Amino acid sequence: MPTLGVLACEILELEIAYLLKNDKTISNIFVLNNDAGKGFIKALEKNNSYHFTLVEYFDKFYPSQKGTLNILVHILELGLHSSKSKLQQALVTESHKIGQPADALFLGYGLCGNALDDPATLLSHIDIPFFLPQDKDHTVDDCVGLFIGGRDSYYEEQLNEAGTFFMTPGWTNHWKAIFEKEFGKNMSIKMAKRIFKHYKRTLLVTNSVMKEHQMETNIHEFNSLFQCYSDISQGSMDMLNDTWQTAKTQALTYPVKYDTQTDKNV
Repeated sequence: MPTLGVLACEILELEIAYLLKNDKTISNIFVLNNDAGKGFIKALEKNNSYHFTLVEYFDKFYPSQKGTLNILVHILELGLHSSKSKLQQALVTESHKIGQPADALFLGYGLCGNALDDPATLLSHIDIPFFLPQDKDHTVDDCVGLFIGGRDSYYEEQLNEAGTFFMTPGWTNHWKAIFEKEFGKNMSIKMAKRIFKHYKRTLLVTNSVMKEHQMETNIHEFNSLFQCYSDISQGSMDMLNDTWQTAKTQALTYPVKYDTQTDKNV
């Protein structure tokens, strides 16, 4: 049975879990058990909605032969976008690992500061098709662009208010952790206010995975600290879902890898 690999940023943990939980064509879900994946695992466990199997190492992954499609998920730590070289190295290393057992690869990333402006070259070492969310004729800019409706909608909101800090559900959950990675755990309040003095509003980009009131609660401290007001932008998961469907179809049609030593599909 074919396997679709999923390599995604922790910031998309809720959206990826939502895709999997609402996809009735999936037979089996396997999740690499690491610290970055804890939120994703918790989302899958919520309401006992979906059975999945934890995998400790990629070489311990044994795809099921029952059903139609295996999903193998590896969540990478958030904040890698703050360093282009660090993000690129992580994607090269981890895509190579997950690419061994997978027949196609879904990447939960955008351009992310142009770290993925040439994905064909960056990921040339893997011999399976891979897919990134697309915004018309180009890879989506980042996690905000992915849900706000692409580059045009992104720019429109920046024109409405230049001092806008965009918040997706993942950002509202993890903004403190991301700031710690980018600025250090010991950054003073005074320095934080100086860095963010030009921001006037937080724009909550909503989608199906979190209620508006929960997003508001999550960023209350942010707004209080930086004296911002909140606006709402109704987001969409269409770009993510479109790429998901394309990657899934490719995995189902791509020749399943074959291990000549064991005479078993791997």
